Amino acid sequence: MQTKLIKHIEEIKNHCIYSVDSNKEKVIKTLDLIIESLKNDNQEAIDNLIYLLGFKGEITELAKNNNWTDELKMINEDIYIIIREIRLYQKYNILLKSNYKNVHKESYATSPGKLHIDEEKWNDIKKFFNLSLSNKIRLNRNKNQIAGHIQFGDTNPAIVVSINPLLIAPYSEDMDAVVILKFPDKYTEKYNLQIKDKLITVNQYWTFGDIRNDIFVGENYQGDFKDFFPIIGDFISSEINIINTHKEYMSKNLWLYVENLSFNYIKEHKNLLRKPFSFLR
Repeated sequence: MQTKLIKHIEEIKNHCIYSVDSNKEKVIKTLDLIIESLKNDNQEAIDNLIYLLGFKGEITELAKNNNWTDELKMINEDIYIIIREIRLYQKYNILLKSNYKNVHKESYATSPGKLHIDEEKWNDIKKFFNLSLSNKIRLNRNKNQIAGHIQFGDTNPAIVVSINPLLIAPYSEDMDAVVILKFPDKYTEKYNLQIKDKLITVNQYWTFGDIRNDIFVGENYQGDFKDFFPIIGDFISSEINIINTHKEYMSKNLWLYVENLSFNYIKEHKNLLRKPFSFLR
């Protein structure tokens, strides 16, 4: 299994090497780390491969920036082959359940989401984002990744900071920081959202490279992570009891802290907005 995975990853790396994009070194470095871990047959390989499920969006963006055509198609195909083979890897499920919080081998989700995808809300993503056929395909290909993300990822508070447009600030306790996600206004209508409403984010983490430029870590930053990837649990799961339990578990002081942090962020960095699903184009 390792030999097949290494071969596919090396094919992706070879495509990236010939890029003139300034970000290619980050991609190549990550792929090298994954290859090294696989060759050493250690558990960190699985952690890195779990992240590759979400990392493919960055690789394909690199290809698009360089106007790749056939290469882009080959990269996509290689990555999807890797994803299929990861799911067959014998240690994957065991490690996923105990070690899913991020790609750091000694980390774990202190408060795992324990959520599951609601099919109606899944279809809302396609309708509300007005997805093209190609983006619907991308979304469906990422469904298993998202299912694992909201089940085993780390839960944190999220605050509605604007309803026109709809902007939501998910928080990461590990990075002591928020980012801003921009959603279609149809979510405001469906959930009757108001400014300062409390939501739940389920986060995954990234450990390599530099801290992402829209993250301004706070005093309680633990130093392990460089980026986090939030999914708003309220918009993808119908398990209200679990969602409300997560919200009640978080102290009033934490909610107030995240609220203040979120509104300060949107005041100072109003143009730093993220897409809720980075792999959609």
